Amino acid sequence: MKTMMGAVAALAVLAAIPVPAYAATTEATKIPKNFLIHEQEARANLNAEFPWFVSEATAEPLDLNPCGTEKGVGRTGRSAARTLTHAEPDGSVVEQLVVYGSEARAKQAFAAVRKAVKDCRVHPAGGGLSEVYTATPLKLGAEALKVSYQNYKGSSAKAGGGRAVVVRRGRAVAVYRAYASFFTKADVYPRNLVDAKKMTVKLCAYDSSC
Repeated sequence: MKTMMGAVAALAVLAAIPVPAYAATTEATKIPKNFLIHEQEARANLNAEFPWFVSEATAEPLDLNPCGTEKGVGRTGRSAARTLTHAEPDGSVVEQLVVYGSEARAKQAFAAVRKAVKDCRVHPAGGGLSEVYTATPLKLGAEALKVSYQNYKGSSAKAGGGRAVVVRRGRAVAVYRAYASFFTKADVYPRNLVDAKKMTVKLCAYDSSC
């Protein structure tokens, strides 16, 4: 009897231990409101002079789309998505989170991004310019890339380009991208990296190994 009572007491103690907040959404098919890093800012500025836009469309292409194709990459097997976009006259910033139905699907999506960056490394951008993509692996999440795309004329960098960080953890892929018509350097990443690192911690919500 004492053994049984002890077991019951042990179970009661275990039941009282708080469960990490991320565990509740591990198998969820939705993204909680204000889960993204800039989401509160975005929702507070939907009607500003230069407004933010919030999209819940699961069919939204991954924001990093090297060849600029209409279909984009990584659009199959999704459970949820949220894309925040802030555009100004000289550029734009995007924060995007896509949750897939399985980790395998998320891995496929990330592999498709990596392949697209390689396949579309150089392509015409109009006006005698070429858009050149470069990618560097990052030690972030399960896998991550730092990506730069820049206008070039011959071997000279010209104004106009984007910087992005793409990170996968579990069955989720997050994208942080900034574009500016005046970018001419490939090392403008501080905000993207800071945001991606913050989100990587939160992506435990979609990683069963956390």
